[in-house]
Amino acid sequence: MKATVVELTTEEMEGLIQRLDAEMLRDDDLPRIKAIIRAYLLVIRALQDKKASIRKLMRMIFGAHTEKAKTVLTTIASTAKALAGNGDRESGKKPCGHGRNGASAYTGAEKITVPHPTMKTGDVCPGCERGKVYPSLKPAVVVRVTGGAPLQSQVWETEKLRCNLCGEVFTAPLPEEAGTEKYD
Repeated sequence: MKATVVELTTEEMEGLIQRLDAEMLRDDDLPRIKAIIRAYLLVIRALQDKKASIRKLMRMIFGAHTEKAKTVLTTIASTAKALAGNGDRESGKKPCGHGRNGASAYTGAEKITVPHPTMKTGDVCPGCERGKVYPSLKPAVVVRVTGGAPLQSQVWETEKLRCNLCGEVFTAPLPEEAGTEKYD
């Protein structure tokens, strides 16, 4: 059952209540009263339903939220600032879409695992010389993109070993073929 929307001003609602008190209803009052009672019953049923959330009730009573002029105008103003060169630097926030992609964004990239050249799991920690090193859950990840048609990329996962006693982390160095720049 869907409630019909009855739009009455406060004065019109007060007039309807006065006509009910005086028992002098007009012809157009009866459909309004029926619609108000149906809407009331719908809200009561929704309140009794255990699955009804406040958000659903608010949407049922007030309707769905739409785009607000305040939001749109703020977005347009911030876009104009960005085009003028000010960006979001004044507020100290990093703008969305800052151009950085994580290694997971390069789905077609060749993954190259780089083991530590001098250490392995179980070796004595060179930092404290008492603990033993073990592999870290996440390797150090470096992305390199080389030009071509299409672009080619490599994700270099360098082994990270951590001492179980002092907590020092030892990361395998990148080989020379990995280069120093992300983009070729």
